Amino acid sequence: MNAPAKHELKSFLLSIPMELRLQIYDYCLEDARVVTVSSARVVDDAKDSVLAATSPSITAINCPEDKPQDRPTSLTSNQTSRHNVPGLPADYVPMVKGYYDPALLSLSDPPTITSQELDQNQEIQGFCHTTQALLQTCTQVYDELSDYLRRHQATTPGLSLYVSYPHGVLVLQERYPELLKQARHVYLSGYYSPQKKEEPVPVHVQLVEDVIPTPISLRPILRMGTPPPYFPPNAFPLPSFAPETASEGPKAVANMVRTIMPPTPLPLLQSVQARLFYPGECSYSSVWSDESSPICHVLRNICGGKIDMKVYRGRLGNAVALTAKPQPNARHLTNYWPKMPRAIEEVEKLMAPTQWGEA
Repeated sequence: MNAPAKHELKSFLLSIPMELRLQIYDYCLEDARVVTVSSARVVDDAKDSVLAATSPSITAINCPEDKPQDRPTSLTSNQTSRHNVPGLPADYVPMVKGYYDPALLSLSDPPTITSQELDQNQEIQGFCHTTQALLQTCTQVYDELSDYLRRHQATTPGLSLYVSYPHGVLVLQERYPELLKQARHVYLSGYYSPQKKEEPVPVHVQLVEDVIPTPISLRPILRMGTPPPYFPPNAFPLPSFAPETASEGPKAVANMVRTIMPPTPLPLLQSVQARLFYPGECSYSSVWSDESSPICHVLRNICGGKIDMKVYRGRLGNAVALTAKPQPNARHLTNYWPKMPRAIEEVEKLMAPTQWGEA
């Protein structure tokens, strides 16, 4: 049977009256009010073959500003390779769910996945928000829905967006950047572990005078120098990021904050929360002085707002819990200094609570 000609193709959505289409748009805006964006590491023995053979089939989602006719409707399996996310390690895959899942934000037990689960679980393999799927249908639906969103900004429920740092931010920037403009609340959770720098090996030079025996009275007096500083062992060790992740993560979080907290506030956004953990009792200097510290990039890119910040210090490490609300032409910062919980389980609940915000 021959395929129908191009002029014979018919859209059933466009064939119904406009009033019914508007009701469909209103129903679609209720879909997936909560989204969690993170990643999972492939842990099976055949993960090297999984990289080339199995990849999550994720529907393409692009910014609404792009013309619908210029956007692809789907991505092939080769295009959805995890290598398409800059900064995401090769043995990780994007993980997006249409509800709040604190397990995707866990510090001590990060999510993992096997190749069999990638093939069998469609929920893991892909995520497409209904509103974004409609925006990619055709030019007419794109224009109608965009106009509908502009006219109903006050009543649109908006998204509660939960993102892990740094992998979730990288996935969000590359795959789902338009979700930021539909978010009413954004929640960021993760940790930062500085890259280990190789210390130069000291070179010992033996002077000629030291070889020639000298009288005892002329020999220099041996003085003990000050002992090196003591760094207690890390009670809550977390792995360092891959070099590409350490390079792209700060850029991605800076771009995310700059998008949702511009000088002119977005019509939907109400608040941004960030909870970032710095492992190690002596990691406090990394919070403020490290150029790649995520909290510094968050504060630097908030263009006006009311900021409440809590800085936790303790044996397990240091943490910053920040809440920012848009406030144009003003910037108010309030700081608190509570104690860090002593148990790892309590730190986990602080960074990714079971009930958080609108979830």
